[in-house]
Amino acid sequence: MRTWLSILTLVVALPAVATTYYVATTGSDSNSGTQAQPWHTLTHAGAVTVPGDTIHVARGTYMENVSTERGGKASSRITYISDVRWGAKITGTGPRDVWDVNVSYVDVIGFDLSGDGCTGLFFWGNYNRAIGNNVHNAAPYPACSRGGAGLDDSTSFQGNQFIGNFVHDVGISDPLCGTPGHKGVHGIYQTEQNAKVLNNISVNNCGFGIHMWPISQNSVVVNNTIVNNRSGGILVSSDKTVVYNVSIRNNIVVDNGTGTTGAGIAISVNPTATLGTNVFCSNNLIFRNKGRDSNFSSPVCTNCIKGEDPLFMNNTGDAAGDYHLRSRSPAIGKGTSQDAPVIDIDGGARRIGQTPDIGAYEFGSPAAAWPWH
Repeated sequence: MRTWLSILTLVVALPAVATTYYVATTGSDSNSGTQAQPWHTLTHAGAVTVPGDTIHVARGTYMENVSTERGGKASSRITYISDVRWGAKITGTGPRDVWDVNVSYVDVIGFDLSGDGCTGLFFWGNYNRAIGNNVHNAAPYPACSRGGAGLDDSTSFQGNQFIGNFVHDVGISDPLCGTPGHKGVHGIYQTEQNAKVLNNISVNNCGFGIHMWPISQNSVVVNNTIVNNRSGGILVSSDKTVVYNVSIRNNIVVDNGTGTTGAGIAISVNPTATLGTNVFCSNNLIFRNKGRDSNFSSPVCTNCIKGEDPLFMNNTGDAAGDYHLRSRSPAIGKGTSQDAPVIDIDGGARRIGQTPDIGAYEFGSPAAAWPWH
């Protein structure tokens, strides 16, 4: 005969049930979080959710610096999704990060992130994903003199992914932007190992479009479009560790740097670090960057296109531009399928069984219905 103790033990051992919750500007954090009774803040959602939960966020402006304190698991992630792409606008105040994810296995999908923060979205955990967000935080100096970014993560963790984001104008209003006085406010700042940076557009940011430092290991930087960033395009670097197993492929890198300084793609290690094996740079289109288009002697940039205009639909060098490819673009069909994503920044399919395009957009591939992840 089953005892009350055994029944209680069985109940306690049951896993939590994954639930769909809702947040809206008209809600209240004292509500139940249902569609009829939504919560008001994402921070409240981040304090009560469990692995497997999905939080739908309605269109509107949310004036908060979000802090997410409960994470998921590898088999049951927690997902925050803007029901309309970029329709849920998170506006932070002060130098704090606009959104801190302080846990692991969390997806942040389709939000507009802005405000005064040094970082738009910061991952303090493992295997989180930023997908399809519009990030444009101010990062003012001197509040952010130690650095900042649109998307960032901590060296204490690993496996974070930045996929299909539009990152622009980060720190660009700072009078010291582009000078040594500003110690690096980048579009995307990838600081750890086992990372993925795919299908992003990083344009008109104060530092580098994509900066990988100080741990550049087992990571890929593929099919990004990097335009008009003040310090340079893509920098893979280290000052303490071995750089190895890094792929830099299928990226369009155009008009980056300031004056005569900066490079389109640079691989650089300090004397205390080492450039190791399996560092690949291939099938990139590098054009009209200040200083030089590439700055490294090994590895050689194989199958790269240099000195040819990618022929964007409208290259304004800022967020107003249209970085789709024209029909005569030399980037069409010149990528490699090695490490390449199967979709582009708008969810359109990359060429199956053929060589994909270089850059964030696949020419002629229609955008998928939102959400596509």
